[in-house]
Amino acid sequence: MRVGFRRESGEFYDVSCDYLLGRSPHRSGATIKVEDIPEPDSVGKENVLKGSLLPVLNKKLIANSLNIIFGILQKAGNKSLTSEVSAYLNLSIYKSFRLLYSANSKNPQGMFSVPQKLSDGRSSAAQDIALSNAGCVADGESVENLKGLEKDKLPELSPEKISEEYPLFASSLFNLIQNAETRMGAKKDSK
Repeated sequence: MRVGFRRESGEFYDVSCDYLLGRSPHRSGATIKVEDIPEPDSVGKENVLKGSLLPVLNKKLIANSLNIIFGILQKAGNKSLTSEVSAYLNLSIYKSFRLLYSANSKNPQGMFSVPQKLSDGRSSAAQDIALSNAGCVADGESVENLKGLEKDKLPELSPEKISEEYPLFASSLFNLIQNAETRMGAKKDSK
């Protein structure tokens, strides 16, 4: 069902009830299906990063590391854990995009439901909730409607096992960990 309404300025907006109720991000009420989502490495002009090597390198480190995270989640087979880890990661992307988008005051804020002044605090709070929920679920505790993970359902991991299980992606994850810990102030061991 589509709804039309007028703002005080006299503008007319033709949107779906699902959009108004927050069940769809699309004004038409369209829902997205897995097969509608392009692969991250699909060919297209928006996927080509030109110029500096840094964005290309970081994109590959992040994408490859996500392959490992979602591989581990798939092995665990717990919908609640996957949902909470995904929510945390989605909010990281949201926060980064919102920062970049909102940095130019000419960009209209209409695509966002949460006002700009509230978005950072609320997205950080939602991230903290998702991470604490994921931690409880991973430890086998059920939280509200989230089912705790069965004991020993997460795979046993070590750098060697990660390298063996994910030979194409392991070095990216190890590099990402090193970069993140350097950013946190950790000093590299001189072994």
